[in-house]
Amino acid sequence: MFWWAAVTFASSDLLVKFRVLHAMHAWCQRCRAGGGGYFSGTKNGNPIATQLAMYHHIKQLMYTVRIGQPDPRFGNMLLEQFGGANGELAAAMQYSLQGINCDDPERKDLLMDIGTEELSHLEVVGALARMHLKPTKSDRNAAHADPLIAIAGGGGVAFINSMGNAWTADYLKVTGELDVDLRSNIAAEARAKIVYERLINFTDDPGTIDTLQFLMSREITHLKAFTAALESMGKPQFSIGRIPPTPGLVDQYFNDSTGTGDRGEPDAKGPWNTGGDWQMVTAPAFQPFLSPDAGTRKPGEHASETNSFIQQ
Repeated sequence: MFWWAAVTFASSDLLVKFRVLHAMHAWCQRCRAGGGGYFSGTKNGNPIATQLAMYHHIKQLMYTVRIGQPDPRFGNMLLEQFGGANGELAAAMQYSLQGINCDDPERKDLLMDIGTEELSHLEVVGALARMHLKPTKSDRNAAHADPLIAIAGGGGVAFINSMGNAWTADYLKVTGELDVDLRSNIAAEARAKIVYERLINFTDDPGTIDTLQFLMSREITHLKAFTAALESMGKPQFSIGRIPPTPGLVDQYFNDSTGTGDRGEPDAKGPWNTGGDWQMVTAPAFQPFLSPDAGTRKPGEHASETNSFIQQ
């Protein structure tokens, strides 16, 4: 498990001792409030840290992992939540990076809290996957089932997904717009919940199911927190950014898929395209959409519209 710790040492030891793990954000805040966490000067040309907040690892997992019979094939599936697009590493990096960039101190704290917890989840998933993959270290049949893990990884976990694709920062959704990032986080937690649910459906091991149930439940916890944070900002539901959409055009629903499908799929209508301000536009490919204002707009010309949009 990862917690913040305040450590006193000369920073000449940093290159040897400073291993970045993870931690409790609140403890770091207390260190800063008490005047710690900063270099105080130099000694013999070396910077000195009187007190430095650093990442510290506590060996106890956030959730105790126990399994019965290892299942290397299932261990491979678990890598989806270790180094996959919807996995714990992606979540931890996304929320932490959003938090670093956040100018809202209250929601910054939320992002750092949850980003920190996701690192603890990463450790839990890694421990669970490692237990299931252990036979690939010595059992020929298990190794044949997953050569990438057995040969390249020595039977251990790696930052890859269940198909062997390497983790990438391209998974991260960070825009610098807080409300947009919170919407991305809500969707990320929903996707992670579904992945855990599917993993539960593909194992019969009670200990594994217990661990996955814990992790799945925490995804909903985070989804609730992100949703509440977004709603508490008080922005209109469809107010994104500062430049308002074009009136009229924004309410037009383009009915681009017409007719009846081979399986009887209808040309459907519902609250997503009828009622309220909606205007149905049938077969828009055959409709002219040239605006009379095309090519006439100038920077700043619609500042009054933008201000009105923001205040709505």
